Amino acid sequence: PGITIHLVNEKFDDGHIIWMKRIKRESYFSYGILEQYFRQLLVEGVVFIIQHIAQHKNFVSIPKEISKSAYQKRPELKDIIINWHTMTACQIVNLINACNPWNKGATAFYKGSEVKIIDAYVNETTKHENSPPGTIIETTDTLKVAC
Repeated sequence: PGITIHLVNEKFDDGHIIWMKRIKRESYFSYGILEQYFRQLLVEGVVFIIQHIAQHKNFVSIPKEISKSAYQKRPELKDIIINWHTMTACQIVNLINACNPWNKGATAFYKGSEVKIIDAYVNETTKHENSPPGTIIETTDTLKVAC
C-alpha cells in the first residue's frame, strides 16, 4: 500500500504524481489503522510540497504505474459477510480488518442471528480437521472457529 499526491488537471485523478510514499503491509493493519497512518503520511507530503513552493523548486514527476491502478466499488452486503465454507482463515482475518472500524467488523451468522466479528487472528496451533468450517471449537479464553 501507499499514498500519492498528484497535480490536478482536467481529468479526475490523472495529473502527474509529485510525491509518493509506500509502506510495508503488516498483518495487523485494519482499515482504521491504515487511515490514521495515511493521515500522518499526508502531512509529510504537504510539507514537501510547501517547501518546494517556498523554495521555488520545480516538481519532479514520478511515473504512474497505470496497470496497477484500479478504482474499487463500494462494498455491498455480500462483500462483508464471512463465508466459512469458501474463505481461508487468512481471508477471514483480512476481511475483518478491512471492515474495521467503518462497518464495526465483518458480518457472520450464528444460529440465524447476525453477529459482528471485530478482531481475529490465525491460530496455527489449533487443528480441528474434522470440524466443518464455521464450527465454534472453543470458548474458554477466546472464541475459536474452524476455518
